[in-house]
Amino acid sequence: MPEKADTKPLFEKLMILEYQLSSWLKAHLKRHDPTTDPEILNAPRSSTQHSTNLFNLTCESLCRISLLLAAESLNDLLETHPQLYYNHQTNTATLPSPEVCAANLCQTTTLLTRAAKTPINSARLASGPVYFLREFFTRKRDAAGLQWCAGLKKSVCDEGAPFLSWNALLPWCLLDLHQMFARD
Repeated sequence: MPEKADTKPLFEKLMILEYQLSSWLKAHLKRHDPTTDPEILNAPRSSTQHSTNLFNLTCESLCRISLLLAAESLNDLLETHPQLYYNHQTNTATLPSPEVCAANLCQTTTLLTRAAKTPINSARLASGPVYFLREFFTRKRDAAGLQWCAGLKKSVCDEGAPFLSWNALLPWCLLDLHQMFARD
């Protein structure tokens, strides 16, 4: 029974997760781009202001995917249980909106596809973020967002590597990250 469930522990755990992800992302961005202001986590980055290192961008995209899911969950929880907002108003004032998280993930995904050297790598790297973005935009009924996902898929996979099956790419989106950790 959702109305009888104690949502406070879930809310607190999601708040902690969102804080940890945001902190990691700020540190990551600052470490790999010292000109980045760590207080401006959600500000768009210019195309010249990014690392072209695929590993760093992959780590960033994975964090942004997690941030999107946490922000969306917190937003949904606050909509169904507004009393949580009033109990934690100081903490929730700094929460990024799911829409901002999605926009930042779109930007990071674009940077990933530009940094990849081959169409196959572009498709492999973009498939995971695009999957989560497409699901988010579908839930939000965001036609422009869905069109962006379709356009990216078309430019990366259909035009760049038409022999690839886009649906078969999702399990492979973590391959580069797994291989990097395996070498360390």
